Amino acid sequence: MVTESDKLNMGAVATLVAVLALALVAIVAILTALVRNEVAREVARKGGTTNTREVRDLVAQQQSELTAEAQWVDRDAGVLSIPVERSKLLVVQDIRRDPELATAAAPDAGVADAGDDAEAAEATEKDPAPPASSAPVPESAASPVTPAPPPATLPTPAPVVSSDAPH
Repeated sequence: MVTESDKLNMGAVATLVAVLALALVAIVAILTALVRNEVAREVARKGGTTNTREVRDLVAQQQSELTAEAQWVDRDAGVLSIPVERSKLLVVQDIRRDPELATAAAPDAGVADAGDDAEAAEATEKDPAPPASSAPVPESAASPVTPAPPPATLPTPAPVVSSDAPH
């Protein structure tokens, strides 16, 4: 018996590979188009935009404000704007000088927190407090008063001259 030779038909194999490659490219293109379409529909549904320029501009503006040189916000009130990193260093220096600054002060006994304000106002309207007597309060009954920490000493900044600053 004579059998056929085991030669591969290279033309058929090449055609099959080319068809499979084209099919793969077509599938990728269709999936990409579907995903882009779905993203566009979702953005339109949420009312957003895909333009991130405004966000990048805002982040850049905020970073420049955080790292800007020291400048007066309100000279009369003594309000100074300093870079965040500089303020961190000043806080650490203050705590190294006086470690008690890192501990919160004990709350005053006579001061109610914000949640109790409405209840206290209602109770006062219903049953006003009796007039305060002029009798001295024993020292043991007085609420402890913690003095405020000294303010951090800040260097006087040089005036900032900017062409875009309001005059």
